[in-house]
Amino acid sequence: LYLRDVSECLPQATLYGVDTGEDMLAHARALAYAGATPTFHGSNVAGRLPFEDGSIDLLSISAVMHTLVDPFVFLDEARRVLAPSGRLLLYDWVRVSFADYIAYREAEAGDPPEVRFPRALELFATHNKYTADDWRWVFAQAQFDVLAEAWPYPRAMALLARSA
Repeated sequence: LYLRDVSECLPQATLYGVDTGEDMLAHARALAYAGATPTFHGSNVAGRLPFEDGSIDLLSISAVMHTLVDPFVFLDEARRVLAPSGRLLLYDWVRVSFADYIAYREAEAGDPPEVRFPRALELFATHNKYTADDWRWVFAQAQFDVLAEAWPYPRAMALLARSA
């Protein structure tokens, strides 16, 4: 859905999508795009990205980095593929209290009501791995300068960064 929205704002852009899940790639391929249909890659973002050195102007990672055992591997790859003036956009979970997370998951319409609480218990540790300060620290340690940050939701933040 993200690439579809970017395509509407920037129909002239060349877009790429990377995901490990074939179901997600199939869904993305089936969407209508305002510009050219993106090129999709089935690849693990925890390894080598399928792009040439310095070839990407904007690299976006959405709700994935918190799942990586070593986020620095991805950030090293991001630095490799970003153009000299390229930007990295992170959108990911930020740690919230257990009570706030449970309340959010129980109100979310995506799961049937009877599975919301057990699903919240299952996902809490994964989604609540990093604080906002943790994300800033990780980016600084990986030699990225944070240019801007936004809080679209209390439990998620976006960081725009460039290689230092």
